[in-house]
Amino acid sequence: MKIFRLVCGLALSAVLCFGANADRDQQYNDWMKTFYQTKDAQGFDGFWRKLVREKWLENETAVAPMIGFVSQVLRQYPELIKGRLDDLKKIPPSQLKTCALMLWYSDTPAAKKILAQIDYRMNEPVPSIGDKKIEQPEDLDFCWGWFFATGDTRALDPIISALDFGKHAGALKKFKASAQTAADRDAAVKDAMFGAARWSLTANGKQDPTVSAHLRAARADAATPLARKQELGVIVQKLAPAAATVSGTSAWFVNNSASQGAEADNYRSVDGFGAMVWATADRDWEKKWNTVPENEPFQYTITNKLRRGETVTLLLTFTNPLPAANGKANVTYDTKITQPDGKVVEMKNSRGTDGDLTGKKLTNVFLAEDLAHFIAEPGDPAGEWLFEFAVHDLNRKVTVPLKLTLTLKEQ
Repeated sequence: MKIFRLVCGLALSAVLCFGANADRDQQYNDWMKTFYQTKDAQGFDGFWRKLVREKWLENETAVAPMIGFVSQVLRQYPELIKGRLDDLKKIPPSQLKTCALMLWYSDTPAAKKILAQIDYRMNEPVPSIGDKKIEQPEDLDFCWGWFFATGDTRALDPIISALDFGKHAGALKKFKASAQTAADRDAAVKDAMFGAARWSLTANGKQDPTVSAHLRAARADAATPLARKQELGVIVQKLAPAAATVSGTSAWFVNNSASQGAEADNYRSVDGFGAMVWATADRDWEKKWNTVPENEPFQYTITNKLRRGETVTLLLTFTNPLPAANGKANVTYDTKITQPDGKVVEMKNSRGTDGDLTGKKLTNVFLAEDLAHFIAEPGDPAGEWLFEFAVHDLNRKVTVPLKLTLTLKEQ
């Protein structure tokens, strides 16, 4: 039996175990994930038959995403209720709760009429999906099911809110050795939900432009809590390439870095000295950098992929270097490259800058004088290439560690 993870890419207690027909199972997963885009209601009949036949409607620990998904398909296509959910007397008792919830969340006149048969939640309004509280792991899956049926980004907001559970990070690992009190158990569950939310948002953000755009918007929203912004920053950095802006001043650092807790692997600060590194395949990046006015944004395209024969430039920048008594900076950096086959290449003492800072705004963004240009050749191994940097402000006596991963795929 082949196991496929649910459409959301996670289920803490559940995976979607359809039968031995792996190709057909993948088709159903793909159909669910793209439903809000294709509106392929014709595929619902086969999907529903499979749920009933393989007793998914009876599995209370795994049915949450199905409730979210099916209910919203029925809201859009209430005619699909007929012959499936219109006579609750024919529903086996083990499936009745799930079916009733699907009808209730669909919130259609037809569903309300059917639910009147069992007087189920007749006076209870269906809450907005954006107000959903994440109280148990299944709530995450419910929201993903709702989103894939509708494309309604409000369903993503509760999942994003679960990133706040990051304050419990590590609790799950520590639980076994703890006193296992109610508080220990609660922290462990929240840590697990945090990890699941972060993983699923990253995985789906890489595949779905709607998810990716919403994550970027949530991160930019001034109303987003700072700790949540930090987690969103980590996620967004891993997503598909997007247009990026680096200000001629240190706006990236003031608005997005240590002062607001939104550091990531490729941009961070130590004792006021900030550094960041991005990869770009733009051929005219240098022209843009040299011609943009000091206080205007420098725009280029971020990439996290390598293609054979294509040149990728690793743009290493820094801000607020400490001048020595003679007014000069002393910034260097080391680079360590780990190939997919484990081979390591190191470069030491590359030049950041040793220029005179007299009269310059130290909060400007400075571009390193030595930059790495990478060209993937035919013999290079495919896979993830890890670039690690140690950026040294020798006058300040601090080092900022950075890392960036680029993926080389076979053509």
